[in-house]
Amino acid sequence: MKVVKEDFSVLMALYNGEQESYLQFAFSSLFEQTLKPTEVILVIDGPIRSSLEDVISYWKEKLHVNIIRLAENKGLSVALNVGLSSCTNDLVARMDTDDICKPTRFESQVSFMNRNVDVDICGTFCTVISESGVEYDKLQVPCDDDTIKKLIWTCPIVHPTVIFRKESIIKIGSYSKNVPRRQDDYELWIRAAMQNLTFANIPKYLLEYRLAMEKKTKNSLDVAFNRFAIGLPAVIRFDLRVLSLVGLMYPIVRACLPVKLSHYLQKIVRKIDPRKKY
Repeated sequence: MKVVKEDFSVLMALYNGEQESYLQFAFSSLFEQTLKPTEVILVIDGPIRSSLEDVISYWKEKLHVNIIRLAENKGLSVALNVGLSSCTNDLVARMDTDDICKPTRFESQVSFMNRNVDVDICGTFCTVISESGVEYDKLQVPCDDDTIKKLIWTCPIVHPTVIFRKESIIKIGSYSKNVPRRQDDYELWIRAAMQNLTFANIPKYLLEYRLAMEKKTKNSLDVAFNRFAIGLPAVIRFDLRVLSLVGLMYPIVRACLPVKLSHYLQKIVRKIDPRKKY
């Protein structure tokens, strides 16, 4: 594959709850890219312990890390908005501090965005890994704009796989400061769809997405209700079917079940995930 020459930023946020080994793996995967970022904008969301500082110090020069410090923990949306305003390039790739990029991720995405100048937001497929790094699932998502918008209530854009055009995201108000817990990207994608931004996904597994298996199994009831409230307008506009309304209510039902039953139900639902049909 021909290496694309294009400047882009990587946007990350770090808080004290992260593990040193995860951060090390994340930075290492950035360094091993076939197309390396021009800059890494790292927002440190509140005080962090010295062992995390040591990891950052090791990679700071190697990855051109620009560190922005918040005096206290403000949450992901605030941290990302602060970091986004400091990105010097129009193309901005998201990356979490516990995930691992495949070596050709940025080359593939930057090349795609260069070829498709109408696309505002581009994600990819990803594999899901446990806390210990063992793969236990694959996330396939629809790739064309029409289908992504139709299923936007299912969150068919995996946040840490995304590259987007900074100007487009800022124009729609960036990440919401008032978004409920764990809905930062979900609310943003729905708002972007409502304001007619153009989406795409690359059908390649370009990220290892670290997600604890117990978190995959069960969310709290307040998270489920917030997700329903945010997703309902998208269902009404893009995909008004009884099945979609039932699907939107599924997290609420799952949150009310005992953990073992919730885990069993999740296995069944995973097989009929509407995103995987495309």
